[in-house]
Amino acid sequence: MSTLKPWIPSDVTSCPGLRSFSAVNVHFAGGFPNYFGNATLFPELESLSLARNLLWGEIAPEFGKNSKIRGTTKMPGPMTSCRGGLSFVSGMANLVEAHLQQNVFKGPLPDATSLANLRVFDASDNDLSGVAKFPAGVTVNVAGNPGVGTPCPS
Repeated sequence: MSTLKPWIPSDVTSCPGLRSFSAVNVHFAGGFPNYFGNATLFPELESLSLARNLLWGEIAPEFGKNSKIRGTTKMPGPMTSCRGGLSFVSGMANLVEAHLQQNVFKGPLPDATSLANLRVFDASDNDLSGVAKFPAGVTVNVAGNPGVGTPCPS
């Protein structure tokens, strides 16, 4: 059985110094481009915006780990199917703002207590559950998630 690898456009990967990438409302369709969270491919990427496209699939738990990504703008949204929760957020040490609202994320809220730079976290109108764990001073919006405020089932 062969494993399908995500298609990575060579004109993008040939830019290791890329600091900001925005593809908003460009009819970008397909599986979620986890390669943008690869700190080896994009060591300088700080901002990623993939709003209003037709993305689906799972965002890898290691997405953005050890990267310089500081902000996401309504990523990936809207997705027809976004399996998995937001566990990838916990590993994004440089994250300042996360705008993840109005997608179809399912699962527990991330434990973001170690994200010292985080200032804004908006994951409203998804299907998340659990108790919010964020550093003091973070503006958190998790309205519209029916399971938020109750512990996740074990």
